[in-house]
Amino acid sequence: LAELLGVMRGAAEEAGRDPAEIEVSVAAFALTGDDPVGAELLDGFRRMEEIGVHRIVVPRLLDGHANKAVESMERLAEELIKAY
Repeated sequence: LAELLGVMRGAAEEAGRDPAEIEVSVAAFALTGDDPVGAELLDGFRRMEEIGVHRIVVPRLLDGHANKAVESMERLAEELIKAY
């Protein structure tokens, strides 16, 4: 990801744009079902932040039912808030 962001920033500069003004979003298929929020996941999110990611989208495609997706998102939010 860091390498791709470097390419994007270089292309922005070549096009006369300020790379710092480009918001970066990534998708992370984290936490499906009852997967725990562990150190590895948190470290990955922190590394993304350090290299300039502004937004991490966490699709709930693999949760099956809407209730399970909502439960997973609430748990992820709660655990991320505690970690930060």
